[in-house]
Amino acid sequence: MGSLQGVTMQVTETFGDLFLVDMVDYGCPYFQDGRTATVELVYPFEDQTRAYHRYLERGYCRSGPAWFANRCRGCRECVPYRLAVGDFAPTKTQRRIFRRNADIDIRIVPSSDLDEEKLDLFRRYKIGRHAGNPEENVLEEAAQVHFGYPGTFQVLYRLDGKLIGVSVVDAAADALSAHCFYHDPDCANRGLGTFSAMTEIRLARELGKMWYYLGFFIDGIRNMRYKGHFGPASILNESGWVPFPGMSEHPQEREGSAEIPPDEARTIPGKEGKSE
Repeated sequence: MGSLQGVTMQVTETFGDLFLVDMVDYGCPYFQDGRTATVELVYPFEDQTRAYHRYLERGYCRSGPAWFANRCRGCRECVPYRLAVGDFAPTKTQRRIFRRNADIDIRIVPSSDLDEEKLDLFRRYKIGRHAGNPEENVLEEAAQVHFGYPGTFQVLYRLDGKLIGVSVVDAAADALSAHCFYHDPDCANRGLGTFSAMTEIRLARELGKMWYYLGFFIDGIRNMRYKGHFGPASILNESGWVPFPGMSEHPQEREGSAEIPPDEARTIPGKEGKSE
């Protein structure tokens, strides 16, 4: 969820208007097998946030005001994942999920608003999907998800007036980055994660962005493998960005057109609330 809490940090080097912070090893949040994780943190000054797109291209993600990249020794399971917005070709399953959620109202608002309604949804999501303690640092974690970058905005999803999902999205010069999505666990059968990603891809296209970043693809973690169904996509390795090989697993599922059909390409109201 873009959160790196409870980890001791120390500044090891500074350059220009950016602070490079070395993070000590800590328990891997994805694999509970004793392995450790190490990340590199960059803390930019506000006027340097315009360079965020260059850090996304180098595989960084965001946690609060920091940009981080994995530097784990002996492990490369967390793979940065992105797709070219203009090339996106939804699968038949993704199209069905999009149509299934046609009754959802979508609004885009600035990310400076974290109210009790969102906090309650965040708490219930954390309990339902991550077996979290409902009172353990929930406000701090929610604030870290919502705040820290001036180009962040929210996409709100309501069903019959009830808030059922919130996307926290970071806008960069040439891309949108899916920072966090949390939703009502009672709506699990709607495929809201897929629906929100398709909504953001369409929004990225409307905004003229080139890339849509989905964070990390982790093949060994079920909740992270769904990203592999969005494509055609690329992953970042030692050679740079290369085509994601998993696209060839189910070629019959993917439609030839990269466009979402007109009946599914609903206009998203409230875009005037977006901040970049």
